Amino acid sequence: MSGGARLTTERIRDLFRALNTELAHRNVRGEAYLAGGAVMCLVFQARPATKDIDAMLVPATEMRAAAQAVAAREGLANDWLNDAVKGFFSERGAFEVFEELSNLRIYVPHPGYLLAMKCLALRLGEEFQDLGDVTVLVRELGL
Repeated sequence: MSGGARLTTERIRDLFRALNTELAHRNVRGEAYLAGGAVMCLVFQARPATKDIDAMLVPATEMRAAAQAVAAREGLANDWLNDAVKGFFSERGAFEVFEELSNLRIYVPHPGYLLAMKCLALRLGEEFQDLGDVTVLVRELGL
């Protein structure tokens, strides 16, 4: 994020509403399959903020264009909503609808699936929160 900005839970919700408005303006219906820090903020309230939103975007090209338009208006880095995480997704992954707006449907992964993705992507170091996220998910799953 530019300037070290952090996306709080409320800011994430505001940005999704802005993205929905942009998609409606473009007459596009989009889907975002969230992963990572945004899920830890929105679903588990495990942290106050995240640096960006990782998601698989459908349709990808249109969603990226709409997200960049929102970034320009909101003063965010173009990758505030990015699909770099898509390599960690599996066809067998379990998702459920988190929120449905007029032109944007937001999905979150089942906690067990998110745990598997977090373990695959595990990054260690002070700047990363993966280990803490794994701990939260293990506790959530009663493991």
